[in-house]
Amino acid sequence: MPSDLEDITQQLIDQMKAFTGLEEPANVAKYHFGRPPRYQAYPTIFVLWAGAEVDEEFSTMNRDFTRDFWDIVTVHRSADEDVATKKVYDLIEKVKAAVYGDKSLNNLVETALHIGDVSETTVERNYTIVHALRRFETRRHVA
Repeated sequence: MPSDLEDITQQLIDQMKAFTGLEEPANVAKYHFGRPPRYQAYPTIFVLWAGAEVDEEFSTMNRDFTRDFWDIVTVHRSADEDVATKKVYDLIEKVKAAVYGDKSLNNLVETALHIGDVSETTVERNYTIVHALRRFETRRHVA
């Protein structure tokens, strides 16, 4: 039986794959469950559970209210820095729209909220690699 974290991660991936402009392999070469050890195709998107907090203030009826954090990272590589950057920016905006299309993640959580972004650009040989991380918080009750 999959854990709640596995189910939520898979649901995030499924929602993105179903969203116009994020289909695999037409627009995203590969989705990953967690951070891949290396990228074999671009652009790629991975979903990583980034930790949790128990919020006792909102806990009710002997159930804890948990806030989980999810990083959805979009990576693209190109010989042209502008191409890599524009592609990542386009995809990361679609990621938010895909998650917000069903903020309950098929009733796995009470809500999903976009809470921040980070971007990084590196150079490898003759290529620019752009990473954009979009962080979401989900809220759910656990027994």
